[in-house]
Amino acid sequence: MLGQRFSGLVAIQSGHTLVTNGVYGIVRHPSYLGLFINSLGWSLAFRSGVGVILTLLFVPPLICRINAEEDLLRAHFGHEYIAYSSHTWRLVPGIY
Repeated sequence: MLGQRFSGLVAIQSGHTLVTNGVYGIVRHPSYLGLFINSLGWSLAFRSGVGVILTLLFVPPLICRINAEEDLLRAHFGHEYIAYSSHTWRLVPGIY
């Protein structure tokens, strides 16, 4: 993915490179996966049904952001990103 800090905007910033090694060699969006696991984990730890529901309601906007990011990355990096995405999981290894 992008080897820079997080931004609220979906944008390519100067100096960004496509990172394909480490955890990015398995999952294209590990920070989003971590956010989801963390949120679900806290909800379950506190036995909060509301927390679980809120975590699940967070999934559709997250998928929309992932789609926007991947469209931008595909447009910017072209075949390099297409090749990368063909052998990695989008968010959850073995599932999605």
